[in-house]
Amino acid sequence: MKDYQSLMATLSENVLRVNMLLSVFLVLGALAFCGDKTPDLIITAPNNIEALNGSCLQIPCTYNTTDKTFDSSRPINGLWMKGGVNFASNPNIVIFNSSKSVNIYQLEMIGNLTEKNCTTLFPDLNTSYTDRYFFRVENEPFKATACADSLQITVKGKSIFVFT
Repeated sequence: MKDYQSLMATLSENVLRVNMLLSVFLVLGALAFCGDKTPDLIITAPNNIEALNGSCLQIPCTYNTTDKTFDSSRPINGLWMKGGVNFASNPNIVIFNSSKSVNIYQLEMIGNLTEKNCTTLFPDLNTSYTDRYFFRVENEPFKATACADSLQITVKGKSIFVFT
């Protein structure tokens, strides 16, 4: 009986160590995109979404900011970036800007940014859309990316339409 209790205690300690390590790696992974600072923009959206090729995908999304320079009475632009957050060195990662200056995938911002609603419609998905996406808000002088809150979209297979 003592051997069994000893084994269970050892297993419990090992499970605890693994959980602690996973927690550290998950936090470090999120902060890797943010650098060493706490993000000024936080979104609430699904972390992972799977969809079928050819389908339409609505991303429910809201945001909040901790920065006092944000003012919803000023113009607000919402941006979606694909694959990273550093668009200063790689401007091609911006796939959508609600100012209508960029719209690579014909996205539609159906949420009201002044109400902190960033819900977005991705029409006619294809497998090349599979990637990690980041949301950004620009509200001069406030500019921030939700670097710790990415959205992984995975587009699979082919849509099958049956007509009778």
